[in-house]
Amino acid sequence: MKQILLTTSILALGLTGPSLPINAQGPVEYRFLEGYARTPPNSPAGAAGAFRAAQARLSAGGFDSAAEVLLAAAAGFTKSVFGVPSLRFQRAVTERVSTGAQRGDVLIAEWGFEESFGSGLIVLTDTPYYSTYAFRVRDCHIRTQAELTAFLKAALVWGGSPVLPNAEPAPASSDVRMGGVPLGPYFVVTLPAGPPPITFFRGSPRTPRSTYEYVADFEIDGLLEGEEWFLTFGVGKAYTQGIYPVRARIPERFPPLGELVKSWSFGACQAL
Repeated sequence: MKQILLTTSILALGLTGPSLPINAQGPVEYRFLEGYARTPPNSPAGAAGAFRAAQARLSAGGFDSAAEVLLAAAAGFTKSVFGVPSLRFQRAVTERVSTGAQRGDVLIAEWGFEESFGSGLIVLTDTPYYSTYAFRVRDCHIRTQAELTAFLKAALVWGGSPVLPNAEPAPASSDVRMGGVPLGPYFVVTLPAGPPPITFFRGSPRTPRSTYEYVADFEIDGLLEGEEWFLTFGVGKAYTQGIYPVRARIPERFPPLGELVKSWSFGACQAL
């Protein structure tokens, strides 16, 4: 999922000319990409496939009580990024990846919500290296750019959020810069070239905070399937610093590494 979103974002932001016209609406800038294709129905790839895969993992394991503190922090972080004050806990499981580059403690949690922009479920797959939110939203009407803008403004927290700290961008052309920072719309959504209705889209902040993958990413992949919208949000771990009880990229999270070392003997430390 991460690779798909990153590749699309680079392609969309790097192209210029008539094949990628721009249309701005408030804090959102729309770009239209020729040849941008929708994920096939029932595909394991894309936002719908990501939601189903994450939800399936919830039924395949148990929960380590040492992850309770992390789970509570994840719920608080979720409310700080998304407009879901109605968030209610459903279930959670933990996994331990013992080897490889993605080694570490993984938390998978599910919440329900009912908001003005829709109702449904959120499944968070939280690893030491990246957070992936998979949404399934009912009663969500997104067919035009104006409706998608309204959805993003309601579903995301603008102003005070770790991801979108400003409520509104400065009212200026997106081509004008001050101190190297672009003014005007700063959230970019890529749509296929052509008339509505909108049935899929991808988006990310106009100016990423970091050039490094997985650090300060915030990427959206949206897909309408039947009467439901499926959305995947990729969130870099830089945003959880100061909110999570454990630092990013440290595999031992429940219990945290700081607690584990208290039980280590001198011989065990030498073995490391």
